[in-house]
Amino acid sequence: MESRSLAKDKKINFAISPVSLLVYDLQYPSTVVTSDFIGGCVKHTFCLRQTGKRISYIRLPDMSAYKDKVPIKLPKMNDIKKVFLYVDHQYSHFYEQILLWPTEIRSNGDEDSN
Repeated sequence: MESRSLAKDKKINFAISPVSLLVYDLQYPSTVVTSDFIGGCVKHTFCLRQTGKRISYIRLPDMSAYKDKVPIKLPKMNDIKKVFLYVDHQYSHFYEQILLWPTEIRSNGDEDSN
């Protein structure tokens, strides 16, 4: 429904502060979908482009937390190997890649933080 056809008290204005989930899709560069909760049922779609303005694409920098694969603790890797036997075939490639990651052996003083 167009924003112009809604009553003023029914309109929802875009604000980044209360948003927990913001979805941006390159297929719709001037549109974002928001939700107050991750996995929430209530979502709002906002068109951020002003009418008549040219669309400009935003190039986001690489925001990876790590440059390489983070080693997985050996007990966790052993758990993944056990679970892998029960993984549906369509997801097996994902787990096969994880099983190739480097492992880290914990000392006895470390607590299990998973």
